[in-house]
Amino acid sequence: MLKSKVERKGDFTPIPAGIRKRIKAEYCACCGKAYVVRTLLPYSNRQFVEVKTKHVAEHIFPRRWCVEQMLDPHKLWNLASVCVNCHGKKKHAEDRLWHGDTFGFIQGLKQMSYPMELVRYAAEKYGLKEIFSWTL
Repeated sequence: MLKSKVERKGDFTPIPAGIRKRIKAEYCACCGKAYVVRTLLPYSNRQFVEVKTKHVAEHIFPRRWCVEQMLDPHKLWNLASVCVNCHGKKKHAEDRLWHGDTFGFIQGLKQMSYPMELVRYAAEKYGLKEIFSWTL
């Protein structure tokens, strides 16, 4: 557990709309949950309802951390489509990264079943050799 509050430096920069549309998927990249599920209403006469889960376009390596490292955060290979629950869980792993614990960041992602092949690919593209080796 981290003892001090995490300060995420830098300004918010939104993901460009064109890139956001390109990464939208039908399922969460972490938990595999479908964003739209058709379900039969109980006690109904065969009526279906669509249950929607919020989709989040999420940076694999946090946007502000990338900017601090002088990396472009909005590369297509640094983005993933996740549900709000998984996005919230990832914040705990990101806190480790902000404290300089890159190994803790990777371990946190593994614990939440984050797709490590995406992390590995992004680390390779950014030239983050240390992180690349830990994603195996």
